[in-house]
Amino acid sequence: MAKAMAIRDSLPPEAFAAAEEEAAMREAAVTARRVLMSGMPKRFANCAPSMPETAAWAEGAANGEPSNLVLYGEAGCGKTREACAALQVAAKSKPVLFATFGDVLRAVRSTYGAGEGSEETALSRYRCVSVLCIDDLGKERPTADAIEKLFALLDHRYGRMKPTVFTTQYTPQTLPRRLMAEGADYEQVDAIMRRVYQGAKAVAIDGR
Repeated sequence: MAKAMAIRDSLPPEAFAAAEEEAAMREAAVTARRVLMSGMPKRFANCAPSMPETAAWAEGAANGEPSNLVLYGEAGCGKTREACAALQVAAKSKPVLFATFGDVLRAVRSTYGAGEGSEETALSRYRCVSVLCIDDLGKERPTADAIEKLFALLDHRYGRMKPTVFTTQYTPQTLPRRLMAEGADYEQVDAIMRRVYQGAKAVAIDGR
């Protein structure tokens, strides 16, 4: 570190400015690639957080803080845009991934029968990424299999302190009822809710 500082201090101002600019360009290129590979909708791939709570959470995620972010509100209020904006801030220093839970289920089910790979391999992409966004939580039909997969995914990330962004049309009070709509076990749904909300920043978005 001391050697690097000495080299930096020995550079003339013009060379130092050029080196700083080159480093910034490399960093921006890495961030842009992470955003491109994340799977987020292209329409939201160049936006910034519009809410201070979202911006603060995103900077924390970029710095390794493990808490979740939950954005809830009615359809069309801007939840997905805000979630994508948060991912773009986190992407400055972390790999990020965007998916609906339906995407996760389809990836897993594509391995069944004659499909390639395994369920574990399909899930590992979502389990292991540094920052994940699950868009529209609660929209998929809450079958026993879907609830089981959701718990497995969230439990893995929760145990390894990996931050996740959730968007949902359901409030903290109505989401459990939605997840239990097809008879899911109360204790499992309660465990899912704790892994979503415990220590999380929950932000209501009204679209105004």
